[in-house]
Parts: sequence; structure tokens; C-alpha cells
Amino acid sequence: MASSMLAALLGVLVLTSSLGTWSGWQEQVTHTLGDIQAGSVSMSGTSELQLLSRQPVGTRTYLSTASCPATAPYVECRVVTDTLPSERVVPGDTVQLIRTVTLTGEGNNLTGDLVFDAGPLVNQAPESSLLSRSAVVTLGLTRPNGSSVPVSGLISTVSISPTAGQFGTYTAVALIQLPVDNAGARWEAALTSQTLDLGTLKTTFSQTN
Repeated sequence: MASSMLAALLGVLVLTSSLGTWSGWQEQVTHTLGDIQAGSVSMSGTSELQLLSRQPVGTRTYLSTASCPATAPYVECRVVTDTLPSERVVPGDTVQLIRTVTLTGEGNNLTGDLVFDAGPLVNQAPESSLLSRSAVVTLGLTRPNGSSVPVSGLISTVSISPTAGQFGTYTAVALIQLPVDNAGARWEAALTSQTLDLGTLKTTFSQTN
């Protein structure tokens, strides 16, 4: 009788021990999530200064020997990027600044504004030279596909989105035109030895998303 009870108790103990082992089983699965990277934007560019002249060919001298295409009413053009401080201007000349900016980037949701500001290009404050105050500044901008971009005053803003294929090379052309005469009257010696106070064509890219 005692042996049977002991066997029964042992059986219960063994069964209980086994149940405890089953309830302790575990299973673990690991998922590799991968990496996520931030987007990026890179802006690079070049600038070239040209001097366009209406004077008959051969009647004036330039320090620069690098020529560039001249279209009417201009008859001669010189690349003066490196020689500008030593060149001399005459009434009717135009200084042309060609700025190319290339935008590259990564990130499907990245958007931003590319702004060209020619406002600070020439110092036309009251205390500046008569030559600077008389200059007329205009700005033009083209997209990578060659289409023009609207300009408000001397500022042009382009909304950029890489998913729309809007990254690429933009070309800004700023013209600083010196009038042929002074409101119909000859300049005479009024501009002699004056300086054209060139400033900067500001280019910025600001992320909007």
C-alpha cells in the first residue's frame, strides 16, 4: 500500500516536473532592419566676367587677350575674369557676368529654393561713383533644360525637387550696362578716372523640406 502510494506520488512529481519543463520553452526570431541615410545637397559653380565693347575694333586696348563672342550692338568681347582690375571701360560698354551653378543631391523628399540675387552686384548708393550710379543691371536665368526662369527685380527663385529632375546646371547672366550718354548729353569728362564698384551675385540654396 505504501509502495503504491509512493509510486503514485513519484509519478505526480515526475509529471509535474515535466510540465514545468514544457512551459519553459522559448523561440526567438531576429529581423535585420537595414540602414537609413540622410539626404544630401551639393552646389558647385563657376563664374566668368566678359567686357563687351561698342567701340570700333582696333581703337582701344585690352589687357586680356582671351576673346569671346560679341553680338550686336557690340563688336568686340574680352574675357576679363582675371584682368578686370586692370581693364578700362568707356561709355556704352557692358560687363557681363556668367555664373553657372550645378546642384546635385540625394533624397526623394528633398526640396528647396535656389535663389540668385543680383541686387548687391553694383554699389549704387548715393556715395558711390557716378559710373556705378549710372549703370543699369539686369539678370537672366535658365534651367538645365534651357528654359528661362522668371526674374522679379534683380532676384530669381527656383523651387527644386530631385524627383522632378530639377537638379542640374543653372546659368545666370547678369549685365552691367554703362549708358552711351548722360540722358542724351555727352559725358565729356564726367566719368574720367571713376571706378565701377562691383559687388557680388549672391547664390543660395535653402532646403524647404
